[in-house]
Amino acid sequence: MKPVISIGNQDFGSIRENGYFYVDKTDFIQEWWENGDVVTLITRPRRFGKTLNMSMLEYFFSNQYAGYSRYFEGLQIWKSEKYRELQGSYPVIFISFASVKGATYQDARLGITRISKESIFSDLNNLEIVTTDSRKYETAFGFNREEVERVLMEFGCMDQLEQVRYWYDGFRFGSRTDIYNPWSITKFLDTGRFENFWANTSSNSLVGKLIQEGSPNIKVDMEDLLSGKNIETPVDEEIVSVVYYQPRSEEYVQENDPRLVSEI
Repeated sequence: MKPVISIGNQDFGSIRENGYFYVDKTDFIQEWWENGDVVTLITRPRRFGKTLNMSMLEYFFSNQYAGYSRYFEGLQIWKSEKYRELQGSYPVIFISFASVKGATYQDARLGITRISKESIFSDLNNLEIVTTDSRKYETAFGFNREEVERVLMEFGCMDQLEQVRYWYDGFRFGSRTDIYNPWSITKFLDTGRFENFWANTSSNSLVGKLIQEGSPNIKVDMEDLLSGKNIETPVDEEIVSVVYYQPRSEEYVQENDPRLVSEI
């Protein structure tokens, strides 16, 4: 019997308690723990399972969930006696900003770019920053090829594997070039239809602004993409977005304005 897909459910405990569809990502627990980094920042696009993985960490480590081993039984992490002993043994503070929305462009200008280590806040200098180019946690977010094949087999859809690859393959994290957006895969499994599910999950206004105001070369590149061609472009991980606060106006403030509140 196929498991029920609980669309939009980002609570690990609810998913496991009710036996909803879940792709085992508990290897992330061991990988993160053994890396020993004090503060870790992992940047990933929207709808790639960030909140669900954080919820998983909370249920695993938090002493509020001591005795909830049933949520992890049968998953990869539970094969290790060492990690079974860690379950429910630490105080955990879990804060999610997944539902935070901005009323203006300036309020919501939080993206997935790298946080500058040379920040105005010196405490940020000790971050371990894991970008999409890093091999750390490269399979912890999103579904890889093996996982997609397993779920298609489970749902009796292996005959549609090539179509699924055509529609939803194409992301790269670290050395893995076979990453699928999990939102698109789960929506396909739930509806049985091929659609641009991920593209419809948020506004693409920044892309429109880039095309409208960018150089002629950018417009040519976009035309090439739309016509099915490939383009290559360098990625600068040192690009920094600056967030400003302007309480009474929609105007941008200058970089030397004292109302500057944060740099990311």
